[in-house]
Amino acid sequence: LSICTGFRNNACYDRWWEGRKLWGALIANARHIVRDSHVLSNEQREHLIHQVLIFSNLLRDRLRQQTVEPTKFLEHAYLNNSSLNYLNEHINAPQFVLENIQKDLVKILKDGEISDIIYSTLNRHIVELGNIQAGCDRIAGTPLPYSYSVLLHRAVYCFCFILPFSLEAALGIWTPLI
Repeated sequence: LSICTGFRNNACYDRWWEGRKLWGALIANARHIVRDSHVLSNEQREHLIHQVLIFSNLLRDRLRQQTVEPTKFLEHAYLNNSSLNYLNEHINAPQFVLENIQKDLVKILKDGEISDIIYSTLNRHIVELGNIQAGCDRIAGTPLPYSYSVLLHRAVYCFCFILPFSLEAALGIWTPLI
């Protein structure tokens, strides 16, 4: 019984720990983006930071299987009404935000406002945000193996069925009360 419980508990803990590491990486990458975006103009930097915040919120909502409420992003002037409506209709809203960030960075690069090195640095962080989202989606979309649940349930049933017979010698007539 303890071995069956151990398998399931270990699998659950591994999933929790991997999710915790991914969320920690998300926080670290968001901080790196904030730090590395000082080379942008104040307006561009603020826009990028807001987009990363929106991405984080959308990813959280996606993992919790909550519907996106675009109205909570209205205070971010960088999203127009069509983008807000698209967030609600898009199957993968966090990916939509990452695509918008990427488009903005490419535009800034083409306008000559940042160098290739700065673009490469910021792009690496955006790619890592996409990898973090993929890892989180994998954890959320992969249930624990069914055999772990079945094995545990059957072991508990067998244990509960056999327990009275093994206690009968020690408890005698009082066994049914236990």
